Amino acid sequence: MIYPRHLLNDIFTKEEQDRFRNVRIRNSIKGKSIYTYKNGEMGHDETSERIKIDENKYPLSCDISVYKNKIKINLLGKKLGGISIESKDFADTMTSLFSLVFDLSKKGGASAN
Repeated sequence: MIYPRHLLNDIFTKEEQDRFRNVRIRNSIKGKSIYTYKNGEMGHDETSERIKIDENKYPLSCDISVYKNKIKINLLGKKLGGISIESKDFADTMTSLFSLVFDLSKKGGASAN
């Protein structure tokens, strides 16, 4: 997943966010997340390993999730919208990009902030 946490907080209630989180826990879905957040840092937990990126250098206004061969893109900026794509090739490519960011972050080859 990649998302701007502050925009998700503006759009979804805590109850809605907890519902989404509980679905991931119930289905044993552990993710890797790249996020921006104006109000601090979010650590790793049972649902996700997280990397915070600098929101000024890498602004985000979409929430992008990849699960199996499905990609969901939620537009969170001035106009809300959504796109759902089912494509193994696209999902594999997005997964590779997420893995690249995590690998570079762990090796110290790229600074997220």
